[in-house]
Amino acid sequence: MTRLLLVGAGALGCVFAGFFAGAGHSVRLLDNDAKKAEILSRHGLRCCLGKEEKRFFLPCTTTVEAEADLIFFCVKSFQMAEAAELAAPALGKESFAVSWANGLGNAEALAARLPQAQLGIATTRMAGRFLPPNLDVCTGLGLSEIAPYRPEAMARAEALAELMRELGLPAEAAADWQPAVWRKLLCNAVINPLTALARIPNGELPGLPEAESRGRAVLREALAIAAAKGISGLPTEDELWEETLRICRMTAQNHGSMLADMEAGRQTEILSVNGALAAYGRELGIPAPANTALTEAVLAASSGSKEGTAA
Repeated sequence: MTRLLLVGAGALGCVFAGFFAGAGHSVRLLDNDAKKAEILSRHGLRCCLGKEEKRFFLPCTTTVEAEADLIFFCVKSFQMAEAAELAAPALGKESFAVSWANGLGNAEALAARLPQAQLGIATTRMAGRFLPPNLDVCTGLGLSEIAPYRPEAMARAEALAELMRELGLPAEAAADWQPAVWRKLLCNAVINPLTALARIPNGELPGLPEAESRGRAVLREALAIAAAKGISGLPTEDELWEETLRICRMTAQNHGSMLADMEAGRQTEILSVNGALAAYGRELGIPAPANTALTEAVLAASSGSKEGTAA
């Protein structure tokens, strides 16, 4: 039995909770929202992982109470540093801590605070939607890719991928985490801000006027920045646009996390997605007007939340 600590009781974290707990593994949830932690602990986590809904009564706390074999960081990019410090007491000598966050900067935030030889960086096309107070709906089971932050953690990444496959979750281990992180970033940089600004589900994005022209402009800028940073193995602009359309079809009913955050008045991840690309562009002397414009538009639309400012 694997002991799993899920840091962040949101949509993705609760999907993982359902699959692991449903297979008999020990699952704990760690969240900085005391009210949410109390609700989940008292009333249980309701998970809809297909046609069937199950209820799991799992410990959900605001502080670490025990060591864990696996620690999954399912938090927003701007929460990663705080989450790493909060979860650090759960890290034993054989533990494997994995970031599942979107955007750039998450790997570096964990590496600055936790033993690098025990870190994994993962991306996933799995999707979920958390409906307060305690229902989580799995809306897609896409591929997860897990890579070690340093080569010595490769065996742990492979073991985790095998475990996830045993649970029915598509998963692969990879040697290098950067290509997968950048591939997902590039599609997110198109889908998340455009659907958030239009306030539409993912499936309606391809029908938006100028969606392709704006999306391709974002991709061209991002690919130029990635090349300048030495990131290799990325698809072409055409391949990425087709992948973006495929994701929109697969998650047609999904409201993206950026839209959900805007609607709830929460801080979005725009500064770690398009904002990060725009910042890299400035550092490298590569113009990134499309990413800059989307960053500024989302920040303006989120002005009532605790949003940051563009660097």
